[in-house]
Amino acid sequence: MRRSSWYFIFLLLFTTALVIVAAAVGAAHLSLAEVWRTLLAGIPGLHSLVDGQAIPLSSRLIVWDVRLPRIIVALLVGGALGISGAVFQGLLLNPLADPFTIGVSAGAAFGATVAILLQGFLAGAAWLGGSAVIPLFAFA
Repeated sequence: MRRSSWYFIFLLLFTTALVIVAAAVGAAHLSLAEVWRTLLAGIPGLHSLVDGQAIPLSSRLIVWDVRLPRIIVALLVGGALGISGAVFQGLLLNPLADPFTIGVSAGAAFGATVAILLQGFLAGAAWLGGSAVIPLFAFA
């Protein structure tokens, strides 16, 4: 196998381990083994690996309905930020480039401020779509 394949496998296993650890950390104490069993029990085709072991409903709700969605969103946002940083650096041919370099952050803040002010001055401005329009103005 090529060296890059080994890096990919290592990073995949490391990310999986971090997901399990992150799912175990929180206000409700769950052990790593309990999180692992709960994850396996919720994946179709793998639930047979934990047959005979009772998994409490509270563990299922905590892991699958509360913690796992947050972990997945954090992974997606982190990946998106990494990709956008690489795009900025590739576009500007500068390894130190960031959104502040060409004023993208200031422009996004200005757009969000305009949307907030329009909503405030125009008595809620229902035609603007509520607070959902703020990210659109920031993007524009």
